[in-house]
Amino acid sequence: MNRSKSKGTHFETALVRWLRERLGDERIERRALHGSRDMGDIYGLVCHGNAEGIVEAKAHATVTPSLVSEWQRQTEDEQANAGADFALLAIKTPNVGQKSLGRTRVRMTTASLLAISGVAWLHGAHDSALSRWVETDLETVCSLMEGGTND
Repeated sequence: MNRSKSKGTHFETALVRWLRERLGDERIERRALHGSRDMGDIYGLVCHGNAEGIVEAKAHATVTPSLVSEWQRQTEDEQANAGADFALLAIKTPNVGQKSLGRTRVRMTTASLLAISGVAWLHGAHDSALSRWVETDLETVCSLMEGGTND
């Protein structure tokens, strides 16, 4: 395995461990590659009883706006391939290790933010508003998935 692939695998494995512990859900797993119909790196995230999601994980030394744009497009494609209700783009954050993984940067569309928050959007909402990307950290995402508690 090349060094770049190894870094990505290590990051994905760390995320799975952290998410399982933080959310108390052993169903969260790394997903095998599916070629051109990739369905995200991590699956098994469930919130509010029925919303299912995926995580696309990226561990690059240098993160540029053009890379982030490409990863966002990829995340949306993989969400569609997986038929997921929400998708998260987790980007390895410098100086964040296993113990502080909750500080990992996470990007998602407004539609995904509403899904993890348990909020139904109005059917008349503009697609452009629902497709805007927002950023927070992994701990905040988990808190929203649990209904806003941070216990």
